[in-house]
Amino acid sequence: MERKQQFRKYARFNASIFLDYLKQIHRKFPICYLFLDKAKQYYKSKNVLEYFDKHEQDLITVYLPTVSPEFMVLEDIWHIIKNDLFVVQYYPSFINLKNKISSYFRTKRFHLDMRNYLLAKIDK
Repeated sequence: MERKQQFRKYARFNASIFLDYLKQIHRKFPICYLFLDKAKQYYKSKNVLEYFDKHEQDLITVYLPTVSPEFMVLEDIWHIIKNDLFVVQYYPSFINLKNKISSYFRTKRFHLDMRNYLLAKIDK
């Protein structure tokens, strides 16, 4: 199975930005599962919900339980990032730090299998 990922950096996050990003994901991954928290930018956005309804056969949304960091694969990614970017590292400016983080996300492959991750958390 080919492992792909998509990274984008935005100055702000709202429903229309998420919808644009969602369309990019959909073009790159025509059939996929989306594991989402319940952020209002997509959980309550009429346009986003309409897009999900229109593409329910190929964009399968799975909403994670509220206040459940144990189901958030992103929590593990943050631990990896902290070790790779912040342990014994010095950045002379905030711009240097931002550039390093952007470069890191564009090139780093985390190789996390969401299925196995969620099943492992359920068994505990």
